[in-house]
Amino acid sequence: KFGLELHPAKTRLIEFGRWAIAKRCSGGEGKPETFAFLGFTHICEINGKSERLVVRRKTVRKRMRAKLAEMKNQLRAQIDAAPV
Repeated sequence: KFGLELHPAKTRLIEFGRWAIAKRCSGGEGKPETFAFLGFTHICEINGKSERLVVRRKTVRKRMRAKLAEMKNQLRAQIDAAPV
């Protein structure tokens, strides 16, 4: 209806979740993959105390660094423009 299509370079299936953690650890592959979606990097891990699945969300590093650099430039411009 809207003519939407999947981008072949960005679309793939990954193992994610509780069973992915167990499967990858038993195979010696390490931690499951992460993925970026809606400005957050999604990470699945097991909570150390309760041993339950936890999905952590961290801000996408690339966007955060760009925003911090933009804020730094704005603050410096304000300092330079302020009367002494």
